[in-house]
Amino acid sequence: MGIFPDRRTLRRQSTKEEILTAAFQLMGQEGVAGMSLSAVARSVGMQPPSLYEYFPSKNAIYDALFERGARDLRSAVLAAGPRQQQAEAPVASLRAGARAYVAWSLANPVAAQLLNWRPVPGFEPSPEASSASRAMIEDTS
Repeated sequence: MGIFPDRRTLRRQSTKEEILTAAFQLMGQEGVAGMSLSAVARSVGMQPPSLYEYFPSKNAIYDALFERGARDLRSAVLAAGPRQQQAEAPVASLRAGARAYVAWSLANPVAAQLLNWRPVPGFEPSPEASSASRAMIEDTS
């Protein structure tokens, strides 16, 4: 196998991204906990059982969205207060990071709910999905 993914892998990844985007949009309309797998399936033009080929459960979709949100939030905070600035002006860096955190949360309210509260009963992000959140804490300490 070469270093580049084959077409089947690319198509699968594209479908997964389409599913996540649809789930995210539905969460914005119905509330984070209100997302249903059948509605997600309909919005991407597939039967609900077909979703299980891409995500083994509803919580797996939440987990992937949590991971995406945590990565995006970390990037926004790091861009506002890079490591060099942390060493030279730690208070200014911390303030810039806090402003970026709030601005990102206001611009991404659905993801912010998933990251900062527990709107879905029984959902706990996996250690893999939480890694960007943990890294952001390490970045700012």
